[in-house]
Amino acid sequence: MSPFVRSRECNGYVMVTYGLESTDPFNDSIDVEVRIGQERYSGTFFTPTNISHLLEKWQATHEETRGTYFWCHDMVLIPAITEDSLMAAVDRMIERNELERVLTKLEPLEEELTTPVDPGL
Repeated sequence: MSPFVRSRECNGYVMVTYGLESTDPFNDSIDVEVRIGQERYSGTFFTPTNISHLLEKWQATHEETRGTYFWCHDMVLIPAITEDSLMAAVDRMIERNELERVLTKLEPLEEELTTPVDPGL
């Protein structure tokens, strides 16, 4: 599975890791890494249906929290796991200067990304 990559005007780069190949964009989650210059942020984006699905599954299988609650340190809830939904959420976080509050800040890159990324990957 190849990662989906998209460049951002002026602000650097946004990278979504682990691909965007969802079997059901309304019932899934995806790990995302946002890179702006040398700064990196990470989070997991979920859909509401996916959280309900996981709670029901865990209740039936007695896994994780046995379906009594759900939590994720750097969770972001979006309507669907699609390129448009992911980019809209990240764009808004950047506009509102919320990346560091919403996502987990990672160790910086050794070198700043300076080559434009092909959005078709």
